[in-house]
Amino acid sequence: MELWEAMRQRRSIRRFEPRPVPKEILEEIIGKALWAPSRMNTQEWYLVVMTREKMQEILPLIRQSGERLRYKLEERFPERPDIIEGTLRFFADLGGAPVAVFAFIPRSETHLAPGMDSYSRYKVESSRLDNIQSTAALLQNLLLLAHEAGLGSTWMTGPLTIGDEICGLLGLEGMELVAVIPLGYPAQQPKAPPRRIGRVEWRGF
Repeated sequence: MELWEAMRQRRSIRRFEPRPVPKEILEEIIGKALWAPSRMNTQEWYLVVMTREKMQEILPLIRQSGERLRYKLEERFPERPDIIEGTLRFFADLGGAPVAVFAFIPRSETHLAPGMDSYSRYKVESSRLDNIQSTAALLQNLLLLAHEAGLGSTWMTGPLTIGDEICGLLGLEGMELVAVIPLGYPAQQPKAPPRRIGRVEWRGF
């Protein structure tokens, strides 16, 4: 599959078939995804790949994280209760996904003060922001490789609202949750949303 084809065809999947994903496929996808760029090649990411059986303790936490986002959904979709309730149903069971990838980085404390200039902010938060960006590159690789392998996925940041509890349950104190990626064979084919205009400015061309 051409890279551009994968980028254009990939969709956020929120409903999955119950059949399991062979571990060999997951190992190949993740092994390739790990070739992402990272800050000074530190590769400060940590992935936990879980089957649905192993997710049972965590699903109630993810459901709770959805409820914590209800206010944001109501602000974004004030006249679409169907979207709100559909999103919360997805948080309740991850659309039946047979696998989920939990991505973490080392926890680091940042203390920003009003009036800090860019260099002062950089010294305080660069390690954390760089690690987040590096892990985001890995996750983009993961989404595209999953699509190429015939799998569906979606990128979830809502569980960050309860990231400390997830880290505690998994015994990963000292780590910070960056995203959750449900994976499985898709049971839906969403339409492509339009790209928003006015997001690129060209100068000197």
